[in-house]
Amino acid sequence: RLQRRRFTEGYRVPSLEVRLHLIHTVTRVLMVLVLFLLVMMLGLGVMAVPGQIPLALELLLQPSFAVVKVGVVTLAGLLLRALSTFLLHQWADNVDVAAQERARRDQRYRSLLRVSHRLIDVACLLVAGVWVVMDVPGVRSTSISILVAGGALLGALAFVFQGLLRDFVAGMLVLVEDRYAIGDWIEIDGVEGEVVDVGLFSTQIRCLNQRVNTLDNST
Repeated sequence: RLQRRRFTEGYRVPSLEVRLHLIHTVTRVLMVLVLFLLVMMLGLGVMAVPGQIPLALELLLQPSFAVVKVGVVTLAGLLLRALSTFLLHQWADNVDVAAQERARRDQRYRSLLRVSHRLIDVACLLVAGVWVVMDVPGVRSTSISILVAGGALLGALAFVFQGLLRDFVAGMLVLVEDRYAIGDWIEIDGVEGEVVDVGLFSTQIRCLNQRVNTLDNST
């Protein structure tokens, strides 16, 4: 309901924005609490098994450790985002750049800033997930055969999702080689319009009829 109001009344209503952010925050907190309760229930269930009290205690402590790890990774992600913003800002405002090239640098700055922040977010999610899973009881003591099977599974997933990998690599090449940036007017496969966003896997183009088309970076 609030999203519909946001769409009809516009994106500049402060009270509506505050309510939306508050609801999103409450939803995330409730999700974390549900996960916390599930782990606590699992630990209490293991405690009922004879001789498994040390394992149950270790499970009960996992949520606290996970919160600390997620907090550390989140702080590191915020610092990396701030560092990338600072470095890109310095690059865009370089006084040695000719005046006719500064407008282009501003365009590339917006594109690179969005992509760098998204890459940092994805990396932080992966690091936090692996860090939390590695301390789950029994995971570190897995056999080599299970690790080999996991590697084979990753290889199979890479083969299945090779289209996504191709889009990701193509997106990185687009940014590095400056094929286009936010604000450019381009044409791809008969779709012509202004670039409004360059993502990790796709590019969004707004056409003359104000429709936004999402095209894979590999195209």
